[in-house]
Amino acid sequence: TAINNAGDVAGVVIDKDRTRPFLKTAEGVRLLRGLDPRAAVVTALNDHGIAVGGSRTKDGAWHAVMYAPKKKDVTDLGVTDGFDKSHANDINVAGIVVGTLSGNDLDARSHGFVYSEQLGLRNLNKLIGNPDVVIYDAIKVNNRGEIIAFGQTQEGTGYFVIRPESSAPAPVGTGTRALAARD
Repeated sequence: TAINNAGDVAGVVIDKDRTRPFLKTAEGVRLLRGLDPRAAVVTALNDHGIAVGGSRTKDGAWHAVMYAPKKKDVTDLGVTDGFDKSHANDINVAGIVVGTLSGNDLDARSHGFVYSEQLGLRNLNKLIGNPDVVIYDAIKVNNRGEIIAFGQTQEGTGYFVIRPESSAPAPVGTGTRALAARD
């Protein structure tokens, strides 16, 4: 469930054997269609009315999805090599989406991702360029493109802030740095 600064609300309706996302705006309530009409969720909503979350695919895996305002189509954000599941956690006003990649192997660790129209879906661990940091989950992204993530260094697990080198809102790309938030 999410709310934006315009007061639009995104959430989930559960009825019988279906979980369907909805968007409530000043124009009314609209049910959103997932990749599988029986299983989809919304986790975040930006100020342009774009919602993100996850939906089961026709083959049964879950993928991160994006719902554009006033469109009936859903965009499958997909996965990257080595992963068969994804889920979107947040979206900012520039349309940058963050979330988690995972696989069917229970021993495999999840990885955080970032998505933008320009870059597509990218594994954050390949973008940060720091082999001493492993990002497991990208949790939030602000309007400056700064990402809160959970991960691990040789010293243990913790939360990180991943910042683009530029102060302008931009997709996270090469040249980012991860800073551990420590107690």
